[in-house]
This record gives sequence, C-alpha cells and structure tokens, in this order.
Amino acid sequence: MSQVEPPEVEGLSERDLIRRGVAAWKAGNSRKASEYLLVACERFNEQEIRIPASVLSLYAACLAHQGKLKEAVEMCREAIADEPHNAEAHLNLARVYLEAGARRKAIESLNRGLAIAPRHPSLLVLRERLGRRKSPIVPFLPRDNPLNVALGRARASLKASPKKTSSSSRKRP
Repeated sequence: MSQVEPPEVEGLSERDLIRRGVAAWKAGNSRKASEYLLVACERFNEQEIRIPASVLSLYAACLAHQGKLKEAVEMCREAIADEPHNAEAHLNLARVYLEAGARRKAIESLNRGLAIAPRHPSLLVLRERLGRRKSPIVPFLPRDNPLNVALGRARASLKASPKKTSSSSRKRP
C-alpha cells in the first residue's frame, strides 16, 4: 500500500511521480522520495509494465536509507538483472552497499557502472567521494603482505599527522 496521501498524487503521471521522487531524493528526503517512487512502481505493476531499473534501484536506495538493507540489495540486484547495462542501477546499488557498510562491494558496483558509462556525473562524484586506494609500498608483494600493510599504515599516519614548524627554521622577511 502507498504511504502518500491520495490527493497528493492524484492526477500525477508516473513520469511526474518519478520526477518528484528524484527531486525529493536530491533534496535529502529519502522517505518522501520512496513514497513517490512506490506509487509509481505500483502503477507500473498495475499496468503490467516493467519498472525501469533506474526507478526500482532508486526506490531501493531510499529503502536502504530507512534501514531496509536486505530488501534494498535484493531490489537493486533485480533491477540490474532486468537491465544489466543501466549505469544508474549500478550507482544505486553502490549507494545501498555503502549504506550497509559494504565498501568493497560498493566500489565493485561503482566500477561496473563506470565501465558502462565512464562519464556518468553521479558515478564520478561518488568515486571521488570514496577516493582511490594507494598502490602498495612494495609493488612486487601482495597488498595484504604484512610488510606492505605495516608500511602502508606508517605512510597513512605520516600524512595524517600535522607538520610541525619550528620557529628557528622559519625564514624571516
């Protein structure tokens, strides 16, 4: 059953519902976005029309924000199974995995999306936000080798610690 009050959606087309859902999502209101997208999905089902993968996966991302992680992952996988070349669906699966704390899976999904659409703006923004792993210090050893792990942690701590400047080393004008 839909959670949106009938007068609010009455007369709105599926396209308008999706637009409002996307706008609510971009405004940070995942609950309102899920309400609009749910009504759109219900209408597609009533008309026996396949729900577009981008719509279903965005609805899943909204659910993930509400703590319904298992359902969200399943829904995103279903969307990708229907449209495997839909970069938006891979983006939303990455968002769901991030919400679930599965960073590695999120990055894998993000990379699959970028393989499909290398210039997709939202995928690029998310990749930038997640950052990239540095290459191992000793490149001929595996990343998980204890030496690489220790050296990598040391490198990270050096970059994280603030640089101290002594008053004697400062140049005076």
